[in-house]
Amino acid sequence: MRADLQPEVPDGVLLQFGPKGSYRLEHTLDFYKWECTPAANASEAVLYMHDWYKPNLHDSVDEFFESQGHVSVTIPPNATGLVQTPDLKAHGPMQAHYNRLEMADAQIQLRRGETMPSCARDTVMHRAIASYENLNHDTVSRGFLEAAIANDLHGTQDSVISSGCRPFWEANNMEDRREEIRKWVKARVDTGEFSDFRKDVRKKGFLAGYPGCFGNVCVCVVQLRAQVHMFGSC
Repeated sequence: MRADLQPEVPDGVLLQFGPKGSYRLEHTLDFYKWECTPAANASEAVLYMHDWYKPNLHDSVDEFFESQGHVSVTIPPNATGLVQTPDLKAHGPMQAHYNRLEMADAQIQLRRGETMPSCARDTVMHRAIASYENLNHDTVSRGFLEAAIANDLHGTQDSVISSGCRPFWEANNMEDRREEIRKWVKARVDTGEFSDFRKDVRKKGFLAGYPGCFGNVCVCVVQLRAQVHMFGSC
């Protein structure tokens, strides 16, 4: 990181650079270490969902979240366009706003007689921050409901599931399977087999039998959230 750029970085912003712009495992881990707060107990555990991207598949990523008391799952291939909410709800609007800022800067500089618009790192950083802040974060948050990720466990938010996800939800009969999962988890909580969300979720077989497809992402997420619910933390 350039020493002369560091003072320009606002609070709450992590600035990273990589060889030829590539984003590697060390950048992924540095970001998670910067962003993640350790969970003091199971009620503070966070479910982190990652894209099927090579650095996210490395064992050290799961090991890090486990050490912090959190749980991580990976979105399987070919499901990004359905359930990767930041891609669906944030990428387009953020890119569009960035392009508008870039165009406005270019017009100002061209009127000054400069032939090449500025693309200095600090300029790019401030455009990116402004573009992120311009997002409608309520819309982004609603995207997790539309993707059937953060819906409550009683079906009251099923109506907002997107038209793209709805066929998979119905094909997997998720309303009935959700209730089966709730009962499956409750029975194991009642017998004492499950007692700690952060540990039990890692037990062999907890997420077994769910191959990579959207509908089964729903099953995994509902199963994870059902266990949290039974422990009174969601």
